[in-house]
Amino acid sequence: MPASGSLFDVVASLACVYGLTAVICSAVWEFVASALQFRQKALARTVRDLCGETDEPGQPNSLADRILEHPTIRKLRSPGKTGPSYLSARLFTGALIDELAGLARASGPARPHVSDLVSAAPNPDLRRTLALFADEANLDRQGFRARIEDWYEDAMDRATGWYRRRSRAWILLFAVAVALCLNLDTLQIARAVWMAPVDIAHMDMAPAAMPKTDVAMPIGWSTLSGAVTAILDSPVKILGFLITAVAVSIFADLWFSLLRQRGALRAAGGVPVPRSGMVPLRADTAGPTTPVPCRGEVDRAESDLEASDLTRDDIEDIQRALGMTGRFLNGRLDAVTRSMIEEYQLSVGRRPTGILTPYLVERLLASADR
Repeated sequence: MPASGSLFDVVASLACVYGLTAVICSAVWEFVASALQFRQKALARTVRDLCGETDEPGQPNSLADRILEHPTIRKLRSPGKTGPSYLSARLFTGALIDELAGLARASGPARPHVSDLVSAAPNPDLRRTLALFADEANLDRQGFRARIEDWYEDAMDRATGWYRRRSRAWILLFAVAVALCLNLDTLQIARAVWMAPVDIAHMDMAPAAMPKTDVAMPIGWSTLSGAVTAILDSPVKILGFLITAVAVSIFADLWFSLLRQRGALRAAGGVPVPRSGMVPLRADTAGPTTPVPCRGEVDRAESDLEASDLTRDDIEDIQRALGMTGRFLNGRLDAVTRSMIEEYQLSVGRRPTGILTPYLVERLLASADR
């Protein structure tokens, strides 16, 4: 039988093989990353680096560990996990400032200023960095917070790049393993498709109109001993496996991004949308994209709804219902409590304003009573 394959047939066949293998390798990587908590460890390493500490957890009086154990962050953990897989700049900054304020209050004023927060930093590198931010902000608290948030976002961008490079390396290893186990030899598959036989009775027809017979794809092994012999006796076959592995690693980014959007393959879930400024709705939402006002743009009329007759005990009950403990049970609607209220509002499908409406007060106090 003469060859009847075309370049399109070869490309399409190899694309299907690479795409399906990329899906398999990406799913395996996500399972491994989730089981071994790679994202949680990468986040903790980044926080320790920002705090000027070593990569070893459990250091005595570690500022990074206290930040990760802060109530606003501890509540983000999934069951059985050592920490969150994602941490917004707003929550990190709030926890850092709150921990520094606690250190400053231990030996200074009850309401520390920005300069007191800088002096309270336990690490010289962190203290120098915060001093630079405080100077740039002219000791303005909001400007100081904004610069810390930008600093954190820059660090997370670097950590994300490192994590992506690590993911590609693991997927390449998985691709080599899958190619060897399933006999995914690019050169052999391309040759089989290119040499697809055609019935000799149709040789007078145009190439595009020739009916093709089914092609037996050379995938899989008949016996283990045959697989070992074929690999050891044919260096060209090893080259075919390597081509497959490299192509799969290239396909993985594209396919994995696609599946994250459509199939929620990512074990840690989607990255939350930042809530500063005007945030558009998701692109796959029906209808035109509409900006959603965030906390900075909340209608001030809503603040009139905040319950004003709450006692200190009521606020402490609300703080307990929000999962706050220890020194955070202070009976005040401080910045930490506002952040916890925002997280609770998100969990019940409401806009994260940080404002205690009568509806929220009723729900939280009822929860505290239980």
